Amino acid sequence: MKNSLQKFIFSSTMILLASSTSLSAVFVIPTDTPVIIPTDCNFNGAVVADGASVSAFQNSTVGFGNSCISENRLCTAGALSGSYTFANCSVGAAASCLFNGVTINHGDSVTGYTSSTVAYNQVCSSVAETRTCNNGVLSGSATFASCNTSAARSCLFDGKTILSGDSITGYQTSTSQFGGSCTSESRVCTDGTLSGSFAFGSCTVDQPASCLLNGRTLAHGEVAVAFQSSSANFGATCTQENRTCNNGVLSGSYLFDSCSVNTPASCSLNGTTVSHGSSVIAFESANVNFGQVCNSQARSCSNGILSGSFSNSTCAVTAAADCTLNGKTVAHGASVTMFTSANVPNGQICQSEIRSCSNGSLSGTAVYDACTVTPVVTPPVIVINPPPSCTFNGKIYPSDAMVKAYQSATVAFGQTCVVESRQCLNGAFTGSFTNTSCSVDAAAGCSLNGKTIAHGASVTVFTASSVPPGQVCKSEVRSCANGVLSGSAVSETCVVQTPPPPPPPIDPGTGGGSGGGSCQQTSMIWEFPKDCKGQCGHANGLKKSRISRDGGKKWLVIQNNELPDDLKEVYNYMLKQNGKNSCGRPNVNYTNSKNAGYVVLDIKKIPDCKICRFVEVEQEREEHHGMCGRHKDNEHKKVLKFICGEIKKKKHHEHGDHDDDDRDDDREHDRDDRGRRGHDRH
Repeated sequence: MKNSLQKFIFSSTMILLASSTSLSAVFVIPTDTPVIIPTDCNFNGAVVADGASVSAFQNSTVGFGNSCISENRLCTAGALSGSYTFANCSVGAAASCLFNGVTINHGDSVTGYTSSTVAYNQVCSSVAETRTCNNGVLSGSATFASCNTSAARSCLFDGKTILSGDSITGYQTSTSQFGGSCTSESRVCTDGTLSGSFAFGSCTVDQPASCLLNGRTLAHGEVAVAFQSSSANFGATCTQENRTCNNGVLSGSYLFDSCSVNTPASCSLNGTTVSHGSSVIAFESANVNFGQVCNSQARSCSNGILSGSFSNSTCAVTAAADCTLNGKTVAHGASVTMFTSANVPNGQICQSEIRSCSNGSLSGTAVYDACTVTPVVTPPVIVINPPPSCTFNGKIYPSDAMVKAYQSATVAFGQTCVVESRQCLNGAFTGSFTNTSCSVDAAAGCSLNGKTIAHGASVTVFTASSVPPGQVCKSEVRSCANGVLSGSAVSETCVVQTPPPPPPPIDPGTGGGSGGGSCQQTSMIWEFPKDCKGQCGHANGLKKSRISRDGGKKWLVIQNNELPDDLKEVYNYMLKQNGKNSCGRPNVNYTNSKNAGYVVLDIKKIPDCKICRFVEVEQEREEHHGMCGRHKDNEHKKVLKFICGEIKKKKHHEHGDHDDDDRDDDREHDRDDRGRRGHDRH
């Protein structure tokens, strides 16, 4: 401050007070008294006089709902007490809320709903909630800004829509047994719920039911002869009974429509088949020692039972053992000349000994190959050369040695090795056989469907992979005998096909039914091999695919692209709609099956009963000439066929009034089917 005192002097008796311009005054102050000059303070740009105080705040602003905290700061000799630094403080405004895009001010409320709709006969107030905004936080949890009451729902019964409040007649069953009656009830629709429980929209009383015996249909009251079994043991007779059909119930219990007496069973010995009444020679042992004799036995077959007990088809006498002398082999029956000493004194004679080999035992005791006489002087040494030796298969044998040789190194199963004894004479062996050993080949196994069947083993297979409904799968036991497999059946599995669904009622207006019975079931599974290429890389198409109509409990295996009639129509329709993929199958989705090695066709791609159905069509027989050249008119008959796709409408024939639209469509369908089967075969 320009006008304030600039300096305090306490050490002298005088204090000189000077201003910025001139010396003002001189005061005399006692030297022992301190002089205190008042000094102001500064706070946020404002002057606070010495001794005065000012209000200060901890913060310049505080949130909504909080209070400003203040303190008094006192100015003393230019210093302010306290620490708060703000001269002013304000409280913030409360925050607003947002609900479904609308701003809700603090303290205001809005109605929300926990559901945008409520069921018929309910009110929206049951799901209403009042939500209040409190400084940016909205109470409650209802998220919908509006709510409506749903209209009363209709009901669905037998493919028909029933409005709420309306009623319809339902039947307990779609059919009633012969001699019975249909039971009905009135079912009322109330907001989507149909009263009652009867599930059928119509009901008819059955005609007397027919019966099924081995694929043969018996009319009510008809009598058929049945047999207890399809075959009887050799020596026994077939047992039969008369079975009468009474409204679908067949009397009796015998199941077979034919019976034959089995031929006598053959026998087997070591993989060899022995016919009934025939005999075979068997041996007690497969091998006997040298010098012994094979014991044989004639075993006769009587209806599968083989007499006797010997079990070996062949018997061989073990060859005689050779001998060993000085590291050399002496064959059985051969002899070698040895000496009792390696040398003798002059004047003595070398003593020789002929040692013969008999089945591994060598006669005599002499062990020296040569003997010399010790000379007194040096006369010329006379060397007696031994007889020349022989060589057989790389081995050297002495003169007179015997070896056993075989005509062949191996012989076929069931044959016997031919052997001869060869003797070394003057450097050459007698005889002509050249093999030192001979073995009999093992019996050959057989192959069926890529699997090996050992010689003497059997496998049970079926004559067909599937049979029509009501028939029985016929099996066959095929036995392997040295590479030859008996019988002719090849299928490893066989299933009885599911009977086709009953035809629906015929619609007179279209000539077709409204549905196809069980043409598509949610429990159907259609699997194809994951590897879709066969020999030479050709696509397999349907081959070895399998179908289950009951969720995987029973399977129908397709061996030669032969589908049941209803599934054939479904398959051809999918080919027509989707085309073929590289596997020769419908070009639709397939996913991996839980069964290893298979993929599953998407069940949603199989056409439903509105597309595939049973249709009554007229079938025309081709024109032909009867006996003696007389011309016969075309004949027409109505048949029930399973067809997929729309039935094309064509003009009437000029010579008749009947509608043959279905017949024309049927012809075209059959031509397409024959073309596809021909393509699959190629």
